[in-house]
Amino acid sequence: MKSRRTRKPKDIVARSITLKDSKGRTRIYMSADDDYTVIALYGKNGQSVQIANAPDGWLGMDIHDDTGKVAIGLSIRADGNPGLGVMDHRHGMMCLIGAQEGCPAHEISVFQHGKIHWTSQKPPRKRTRR
Repeated sequence: MKSRRTRKPKDIVARSITLKDSKGRTRIYMSADDDYTVIALYGKNGQSVQIANAPDGWLGMDIHDDTGKVAIGLSIRADGNPGLGVMDHRHGMMCLIGAQEGCPAHEISVFQHGKIHWTSQKPPRKRTRR
């Protein structure tokens, strides 16, 4: 009687992997380039969730709507400052929570059609002479 050998599982090694459904649509994409790493999950209607990092230490997750535009973005910069952005492209609205680029101060800001509508950031104080 032959003895059965247990097969050792094999690892898949690749720079990128694309999984497609029965209709040929990409449903899962993973890439591990030297500078950027991406994992993306695609819905049937074009929505997607993408997790990525950048060479400068940025790490983020974006949720894209069916037009491919970012609807929700969540990230942490290399300096440790987190941020959250919620965009409604139909009405030109955008909300940002966290620190903006190049500024460590956290804030909540609401934009409408690219212009600031409201912000929690205090306006600069006027200096008075004594």
